Amino acid sequence: MIERISRRTHEQWIELIQEQKLSTLSIANFCEQQGLGIHSFYYHKQKMNRDRLRSGFVEIHPAARGIRLRFDQDAWIIDVERDFDPVCMKQFFEVLHA
Repeated sequence: MIERISRRTHEQWIELIQEQKLSTLSIANFCEQQGLGIHSFYYHKQKMNRDRLRSGFVEIHPAARGIRLRFDQDAWIIDVERDFDPVCMKQFFEVLHA
């Protein structure tokens, strides 16, 4: 049986969530491997996304996410790959609209 840590800091949750995104594991498998409760993982992931939207900033990794921003003749142009994450795109436009 995997021993669970009872309390993690906000920074530790951010690291774990980012680590899962970069892994090839499903959230369930990642949580099992790390000794995390799956409900706790989803709670902190949702909380992190709400906090990010509230702050007015959405972190986008252009190389990893398939988006490129450029400025051309007094206008911003957004180039997006076909398989770009729609959730990230929605958050991006919510921040721009705010």
